[in-house]
Amino acid sequence: MFGTIAQNGPHSDPALVALAVAVCLVSIYLAFLFIRQAETADGNARLRLMGSTAVLFGLGLWGASMGHALSQVGAVDLRIDPWLMALAAANAASTSGVGIGITIYSGTFTARLLGGLFFGTAAAGTHHAVISALKDPVAIEVNSLLAGLTFPTAAALGMAGFVIAFGGHALWRYAAGGLLLAASVGATEMLGMLATELVGRPDISGVGISADRTSFSFVLALSVVLIPIGIALSGYLGRSVHRRHEREAERLRMLANITSEGISIHSDEAVVDVNEAYARMVGRTVEECVGREPRTWIAPEHVNIAQRNFDEGSTAPYEIDFLRPDGSRVPVEIYGRLIEYRGKQVRACVVRDITIRRRTEEQIRYLAHHDALTGLPNRILFHDRLEQTLIRAHQQDEEFAVLCLDLDGFKNVNDLRGHATGDTLLYEVAACLAHQISSTATLARIGGDEFAIIQPACGRPDEVAVLADKLLHVFNHAFGPHGHNFDVTLSVGVALFPSDADDAEKLMKRAIIALRRAQDDGGGRYRFFEAAMDERLRMRQRIEADLRIAIAQDQLTVHYQAQADVVTGNIVGFEALARWKHPERGMIPPGDFIPVAEECGLIGEIGEWVLRRACADAAQWPRHLRVGVNLSAKQFTSGDIAAVVEDVLRVTDLAPSRLELEITESVLIDDGNSALVILLKLKALGVRIAMDDFGTGYSSLSYLQTFPFDKIKVDRSFVTGVDQNRGSLAIIRAVIGLGTALGLSVIAEGVETEAELEVLRREKCAEIQGYLLSRPVPVEELPEVMTRQLKRVADEMRSGDPEAKDGYGRFKVV
Repeated sequence: MFGTIAQNGPHSDPALVALAVAVCLVSIYLAFLFIRQAETADGNARLRLMGSTAVLFGLGLWGASMGHALSQVGAVDLRIDPWLMALAAANAASTSGVGIGITIYSGTFTARLLGGLFFGTAAAGTHHAVISALKDPVAIEVNSLLAGLTFPTAAALGMAGFVIAFGGHALWRYAAGGLLLAASVGATEMLGMLATELVGRPDISGVGISADRTSFSFVLALSVVLIPIGIALSGYLGRSVHRRHEREAERLRMLANITSEGISIHSDEAVVDVNEAYARMVGRTVEECVGREPRTWIAPEHVNIAQRNFDEGSTAPYEIDFLRPDGSRVPVEIYGRLIEYRGKQVRACVVRDITIRRRTEEQIRYLAHHDALTGLPNRILFHDRLEQTLIRAHQQDEEFAVLCLDLDGFKNVNDLRGHATGDTLLYEVAACLAHQISSTATLARIGGDEFAIIQPACGRPDEVAVLADKLLHVFNHAFGPHGHNFDVTLSVGVALFPSDADDAEKLMKRAIIALRRAQDDGGGRYRFFEAAMDERLRMRQRIEADLRIAIAQDQLTVHYQAQADVVTGNIVGFEALARWKHPERGMIPPGDFIPVAEECGLIGEIGEWVLRRACADAAQWPRHLRVGVNLSAKQFTSGDIAAVVEDVLRVTDLAPSRLELEITESVLIDDGNSALVILLKLKALGVRIAMDDFGTGYSSLSYLQTFPFDKIKVDRSFVTGVDQNRGSLAIIRAVIGLGTALGLSVIAEGVETEAELEVLRREKCAEIQGYLLSRPVPVEELPEVMTRQLKRVADEMRSGDPEAKDGYGRFKVV
């Protein structure tokens, strides 16, 4: 009944097919040009470009559908429905235009998928609208299954094309995306024609506009002619937008190049623009940076950090390293913000070179963990490595040793030769020790002249003894009498893991205990920790605890030792000495509790108590008797000792001339200028100043010349056995001569025998003190001491000794 147009299936006119393909491809390419310009345009320019893009897409889709349909109809004169044909063109332009708008204004991955969906829908819808517009003399028979496949196929290819094409600005993206969009149109036409059979119906008098195939071919060809016009329009609009953007970009570039901070603009993952500072940071030119992905110059280990911050749109600063072509690194800090640039949302980054800050931070970290003088690890880093060594030793069942080292006599080097020489010695000692230990060991300076070593995998005493012997030998050779002659020795204390202790604190504590034992034994040697040493430490701790109780409960007392004039035999005064009678252990020797009091900081409190007690007792004695009181270095460095003395004299009503303050050389060593100021204040009060233990220091002569002393006390070490020791006699003779020349009185301590007294009398020593006169006794026994002294002198006078009679003839009982 009906005559078929294509009796053996669809056939094609090659010329029309080629023309349809050309219209489709060129319109898509031209649309891409408009889209690229629309991305960077704003306001009306963007709307015009988007409208042009929609028209071009509509032209391409309509032309492809129309050309393909005409190629299938053959040479049949047609009648078309103008409204359906207009609907086809409008569908092509509007639907694809919506997809383009969503893609440009949002720019997200989801927006690109949605834009591609609209494009595919437009392609499939345009095809079916064009086919439906063909009326006479044909009828349309449709295969519903194949027709239904056109929409998902076109949509899938359209979404893929949009995701690739608008995922960046690389040319390959536009090429690949354009081919996928063309494939979307081609697949639509192919499936659409397979699903549609056009059947001739000459008996139907259709409605619509009469047009032959040649006419429609002319319209299609006219579409091709319009394409160059669109290209020219695109070029004009593009150049206009480009010139405006270039002017804007140049102005921004000039402003950006003023700053020393780097500025970069990113669209998607590509660099849109950078300033010169940024280009210098990455070691490239501005032109080399634009269009490339930043990962090109980001250090590989920091790419993920940068990508995460970019994807999340983070505004918090983060730090990464740039890697230059020459391999050098530039640490930078980046702040990112979303801004509108050339009509599009982009990410702007401010990049700050933090090389100097990073270097400063590294230096601060280094100084926080290393000694500034020697460059060795300090106490903090040493304890950290000790903890790590402990963990490893526990895990691997290893042994290791901790050695604590101290320079004996270093304080004297500082005092005699100055701190600069002391620093030089410490630096050279550190270098010497560092050369003697293994590469796996840790050497640290943990105090002024204290060092420590962690020697891993060395836990047997014989192995550690070899190391300690080596250190002592090299040290004595380098710095002893045959080296720099610094007159210093090295003492070493050793603790072993796990035999001595199994934690860091105990290991260090026991190594220090062993070190103190080595020093107590004379120095210049090493000692391993022993349990008895720990007992000694616990005893010291008990003494400290009991001493604090003794001070609080008034268990301390003051004993006095007589001082007599050598010529007259008169007792001229007494030295006040602190004594401690423990309620359970009886009398504690001063040699046991005084050093503990100095170490734990109680000596100042004890010293002031003795001063007040002694002055109160002396105020009750005959007015010609003096009282001598020792002042510790602690009393000089803490508080105002001059004010304390003035207050004591006022409260006790003791005449200042009857108080004799005794100080040792150590008071003067640390800060001679401050000590001089304090001594001058004390002298201004009217008290007498004596230098105690004279001859045991190194700068005594200069001190006598500088400081306002009234008396010199010769140390007992020179007095004991002076009748048999020519060296001691020479020293005493020199001291007495020096005192006479400087107008200072000289008193000898520790006189115990008549022979020693005879030597001192012959050398014209002014005063004596010692067991020959009396042991230290409580204040209640002083009358007995003075009576005993009187009897001794009287006995000598009765003996008929002329020297005794001359020497003690003026003795007065007091």
